[in-house]
Amino acid sequence: AVVQEQVESWLKQSRDLTFREEWTNKEEDMVKINKLLEEQLCLLSVFQPSLSPDSEKSVKLCISILRLLRNLCANVPLNQNTIREKGICNQVVPFLSNLSKQISPEASPQWLIMIRAAVQMMGNLVVGNISSACYIWRLCFPHFFLNMMEVNDDALTEHTSMLLYNCVLSSVDLRKELINSPLFVEVIRKIEYDNNSASSNNEESHNPPNYFQWLYFLLVQIFSDDLFPTAFQFLASLDDREYKMQLSLLKILDTVVDKISEELPRHRSSSVQ
Repeated sequence: AVVQEQVESWLKQSRDLTFREEWTNKEEDMVKINKLLEEQLCLLSVFQPSLSPDSEKSVKLCISILRLLRNLCANVPLNQNTIREKGICNQVVPFLSNLSKQISPEASPQWLIMIRAAVQMMGNLVVGNISSACYIWRLCFPHFFLNMMEVNDDALTEHTSMLLYNCVLSSVDLRKELINSPLFVEVIRKIEYDNNSASSNNEESHNPPNYFQWLYFLLVQIFSDDLFPTAFQFLASLDDREYKMQLSLLKILDTVVDKISEELPRHRSSSVQ
């Protein structure tokens, strides 16, 4: 209880930029947080994603720690670097990958909240930080991104899409890797699914899910790089006799083409809460 209260206190204070900047000098506290998270993830790895009395406290503590780390990353490059160098994401990514495969509608929502908080933390870790973006890319591409997108949760897909966008925004080489991977196929499917939903609803009031904007901005960036021919060629190499993926890409290009000359979104951190 004392540990939870301490983390909650830090979390509340971390909404303030001055506190986050001062945290850069708190090496002992960062080591403590890192060790605490490692211990809790180790405990939770033996549980199924349902809240038992034994796992409830650990899940709650992990959520608070991940939210604290998320906030500490926001607009403070030194904290981003420290969290990256401590290898925190090396612990988090394998745990989440395994957990995501066990999530079901019957699972406790607290486990899903924990996954969201972790992906948000990584999202803030990479914003405006090329070293962190490349580090997360090597750690997560392509399987972690795919695992997160396969979970049936729009909020998690939004956080994952933001993380993906901010990673590849840092390097055209990463964008080239993306368009030659199964992850690119999943991006196309997500956008095409929403386009089809809008058409079938035939309603002007249809609002796309929040993740749509990040995937859309991602494709605008890819088309701006003149990578469309490469992307189209990759889709042609798939075992797709009906050319569905290529047709989907052409439809999306038709929508995106008017946006090419518009300003791409600025880097954005997840809100500090």
